[in-house]
Amino acid sequence: MSTHDTEKYLLESIRLAMGNVKGRERATWPFGAVLVRDGQVLARAVNQVDELCDPSAHAEMQALRIVFSSRRRHTM
Repeated sequence: MSTHDTEKYLLESIRLAMGNVKGRERATWPFGAVLVRDGQVLARAVNQVDELCDPSAHAEMQALRIVFSSRRRHTM
């Protein structure tokens, strides 16, 4: 993956994170994740620790859950 692509996905994760905190009644942490493999976006996710009352619901963990649940297997 090129530096340009890396920056593009990093900026996308930042936009996700900021969109997740805008307009909220309660403050939350601005974290977003974009999971990419071979130039294809596999998942996008945001921090959901507060919404789900789940300390493991970090953005990167949620992205992995999306991928694995859609593939119905535990390997990528």
